[in-house]
Amino acid sequence: MSKIKYKKPRHRGGRKRYKLKRRVTKGSEKAGNIIKGVLTALALIALVFLGYSICAPIKKYIAERRNDPSAEQTTEWTPAPSETRIIEDGTETAASSAEISETAVSVTANTAPAVYAPEFTAYAVSDNALMSMELLGEELDRIKADGGDAAVLTLKAKGGELRFRTENPLAAESPYGITAAELAKAAKDRGLEPIARLCMLTDDTDIGSEHIGAFRHADGSVWRDADGSAWLSPYDDDAVGYLSDIAGEITAAGFTYVICADIRFPQFTAEDFAELGESLGFGDRYTALVHTANAVCERIESAGGTMMIEVSADDLVSRKAEVIHPDELKCKSAVIVYDDSDISQEDITSRTGDMTLYGAFSGDKESAENFFAENGTERRIICR
Repeated sequence: MSKIKYKKPRHRGGRKRYKLKRRVTKGSEKAGNIIKGVLTALALIALVFLGYSICAPIKKYIAERRNDPSAEQTTEWTPAPSETRIIEDGTETAASSAEISETAVSVTANTAPAVYAPEFTAYAVSDNALMSMELLGEELDRIKADGGDAAVLTLKAKGGELRFRTENPLAAESPYGITAAELAKAAKDRGLEPIARLCMLTDDTDIGSEHIGAFRHADGSVWRDADGSAWLSPYDDDAVGYLSDIAGEITAAGFTYVICADIRFPQFTAEDFAELGESLGFGDRYTALVHTANAVCERIESAGGTMMIEVSADDLVSRKAEVIHPDELKCKSAVIVYDDSDISQEDITSRTGDMTLYGAFSGDKESAENFFAENGTERRIICR
């Protein structure tokens, strides 16, 4: 920081300008010190009160969730006997059939996949449309005019931001001020089925201002991936409970269908395994993801909804979609996101078993129809 140079005041009209300096006596100095001490003490009391007012609801919420027998509780996750994972040159190679997913399914305003089911044809709503009822109404009207009878709203974005107003004390502040009930009603008023979409474990928000439920280093600091983002841990009961509560709140607000994306692990390095725990590299770690999916599914179904797990077709056939284990999942529906790659339905169903499949395709309506016609998909997609 550069020093500030003092300039001697210029004389004007032969007169000097003087800065008066008040003389401080010992008595006044002592009184001033007492006042400063009182003000400092009041400031500290105010900070303590502010901290308590923020943390107390969070601690109360967690304590009630852990101790209230009437609340929805998740069973403790316990790993099954595992096969080891071999780490070579800082990269991961599986000793079992389970692989790590590096690719997340993203939703944007122009390329967001839409969902088709026998009961409805759905189109994705852009993120900006969730900022106001006016913008939302305009987009829902366009969906209806395009022949859609359902709308997909991403209410928990990649990175964890909630795009609706909630009273959940763990939720980070969000500029989105419309409640889930208001969003669902806006769609239903136009004859559209509202479908919620949640990005689950990819969560870089300051949950509870303390990153509750995040992967952590040995010193307690939050672990971050190569992009600098934090992730919720499927091994953490508070993280699983938070996700279950959000999903249950949305379902109870009027969203009968809830698509859950990003139930997966981040990309770990050899150093991460050494610090965070070798169990993260075991081939059976998928059971933690299944545990998370089952807990969320129970909450959604108890509120009268249907859960669908979103995975990409590429990850599914390459065995990177670790959460897809039909015999162990309570959720029996999956949204498969396709691109233009050549993946047959036989490849898909060999991994999904008896799960009900919903297709998703990023592209225009004509391209989607052509793609699914060529691939013989029973449930075709209509894309926006």
